[in-house]
Amino acid sequence: MIPVGFGEISRNAQGVLNRDFFHGTGGVIQVSTSSDDFRFHSRGKFSDGNFGANLSGRHAIKGTGIAVSQSLDNKNQFSTKFEYNNSQLRSDVTTNWVPGTVNIKSGRLGFNYFNALMNSKMSVDLFNPTKVVGSMTMGYGKMVGGSEVTCDIAQNKFTRYALSMGIYAGKRNLTFLINDAHVMTLTLYQKLSPQFEAAAKTTTRFNESNKTSVEVATAYRHNSAQYKLKLNDAGLACLSYKVPFQKNISLGLGISMDVCNPTVKKFGWSLNFQ
Repeated sequence: MIPVGFGEISRNAQGVLNRDFFHGTGGVIQVSTSSDDFRFHSRGKFSDGNFGANLSGRHAIKGTGIAVSQSLDNKNQFSTKFEYNNSQLRSDVTTNWVPGTVNIKSGRLGFNYFNALMNSKMSVDLFNPTKVVGSMTMGYGKMVGGSEVTCDIAQNKFTRYALSMGIYAGKRNLTFLINDAHVMTLTLYQKLSPQFEAAAKTTTRFNESNKTSVEVATAYRHNSAQYKLKLNDAGLACLSYKVPFQKNISLGLGISMDVCNPTVKKFGWSLNFQ
């Protein structure tokens, strides 16, 4: 089995803690459709009197491992991505620019090599090739560990680094991460039943008088509906509800509130058509 990538070591806990909480989204409408080799997605967002929109499409060329994606938003930013995938290697080139100009705003070249023992990734900024981001994870039994570094080749030094380890024991996951900013994160995930999941995270900042923050979250699914609750040590509670109306239509609602002063601080919703 291929080890997960560095950013996915704590993905089970992060999914419970972060996914499908709609209070910070404002209002979102999404429409998606797909076929065997083509996928189209549109997204509109209303937040604080502002409107944002994005259209994107992805076409996969059958039998080649090649795919092309393009997107355009209401700020006229045009993005193009070329991907190549085979059994052990993925690579991609991504560019972002504004039509009508010749100035490409950004570009990135990425590689991902993986096998049953390791999963390695590298990313290079095409317009600042002295900056390289790389990561590697290795797995053995129920354990996965790895590191991620950002290297400035021109200055011959590491500008960022992080180490992480995860232990996967059946329906329980325990993960640990520490980085160069002296921040240590511990996450715990447990699937208590087919319908009920729970997760907790502690974050300790050693450069801030050993300040530690804690948050816990639960997810419960019943009759295709999903209910989620998250609470942190600052007394902020987030609740969300997601329900499918029909096979391809779903609605998500979310609020955040101060437990000590129970008034709604934020409200958001998301309507999805697929």
